[in-house]
Amino acid sequence: MSLINRTLDESAARWGITPRAARWLFWLPLVISALLPLLRFDGRLYRAVLREDGPVEAATALLFFVAFLAGGRAAIQLLRRGFRSQGALYVLFAALMFFCAGEEISWGQRILDFSTPEAIEEINKQDELTLHNIGDALDVFKAAMLIAGGLGAVAYVANEKLKIQRFWALTDYLLVPPFFVASSFFLMFAFRLFRYIFVPDFNTTVTRYGEWIEFCFAYGFAVFALLVYRYVTVVQQVAAESPVIL
Repeated sequence: MSLINRTLDESAARWGITPRAARWLFWLPLVISALLPLLRFDGRLYRAVLREDGPVEAATALLFFVAFLAGGRAAIQLLRRGFRSQGALYVLFAALMFFCAGEEISWGQRILDFSTPEAIEEINKQDELTLHNIGDALDVFKAAMLIAGGLGAVAYVANEKLKIQRFWALTDYLLVPPFFVASSFFLMFAFRLFRYIFVPDFNTTVTRYGEWIEFCFAYGFAVFALLVYRYVTVVQQVAAESPVIL
């Protein structure tokens, strides 16, 4: 535990937040994830919280959208500073976050109450306007979430040895999530691995719980993107006063 707290303090100092905030950001998703199954004792409450188009799914889409906005702004700042490849990478990141936000709420289909185009309805497993439910796409998305979760969980600790910033400027900030959001990515990795091994087929209770895991995943990306945006903005201001900083 002391090793975790020490790493949290180091990560907090690196990203300019307080150690207390870092601990909250790290532990809260884990604690809620452990307690949330208790809602299953009240089936109606469990379904209400984790239902399709429910509060958790809406919040997940919102967090992905926040990540899209922050990532897009970070991309603009990087491109203005002359970091073209890094900026292009964050353009792709922002596009991915926008895609995730749209897919999470079926591109607003049920909110705006429009029907699924016939061509998509015929090939979509849930008869809705989403790409991840077409053919084998869902398996690809699940594998991608497993990999992304695993990478996000270990990136900070691994980079203490790898130091990827030696090879590409700023990547210790742009590609390595802070340790205090590693728990959010770990939850996605652990959940997807659990599903692959123990519950590969559809299960109502476990599938609904997955909505919360997706929320944690989006939460990790949103916090990371906001911090990156703050970092590149501050660096730009400092560099304008003292160009030798970078």
